[in-house]
Amino acid sequence: VEVELLSAHPQDIAENFEVGGLLEAEETAIITAEINGTILEQKFRDGDRVSKGTILLRFDPELFSLNLDAADANLRKAEVNLANSKNEYERRRKLQQEGFLSTEEVDQAYRLFRSAEADFEVAKANRKQAAREMRKTEVRSPLPGIIVSRYREMGEQVPPGTPLFKVADIRRLRITVGVSEEQVLYI
Repeated sequence: VEVELLSAHPQDIAENFEVGGLLEAEETAIITAEINGTILEQKFRDGDRVSKGTILLRFDPELFSLNLDAADANLRKAEVNLANSKNEYERRRKLQQEGFLSTEEVDQAYRLFRSAEADFEVAKANRKQAAREMRKTEVRSPLPGIIVSRYREMGEQVPPGTPLFKVADIRRLRITVGVSEEQVLYI
């Protein structure tokens, strides 16, 4: 009986098998309304590609524009009142130093001056808030990718927190698959 000897050495074994899986973007964002408004313009549909910062939709800005105009006017008014009350306080203080006014009259002018300072700060904050809300009339994509879902249509009135879009960044994807214990040995 003739026996052939073979030497053993490591080699790759080709083992193929098919599995089902779920392919997902690593980063997705559900974009919600930050203001109460009516959707005036929408540019994108499901499947469209967008860049980071792309304007996805616009709310009707009329009310927000009026609020910003009113805040600007109130800020100018507060600025004038502050300047006037400061001048009046300084004028009364000089008159008191010259002996023409009582301390009570100067204290009253000082309280009015401090009140005008506070009113000015409130007006500045209100103006910032109105400008912020005006900026929120444009809804932008926080990341590059594709529109996975568009949840609202033009003309709809939506409150804050309402989902508007789902965007997925498809530059980095992950796949989730189920494999048996046997198949794990070949991965």
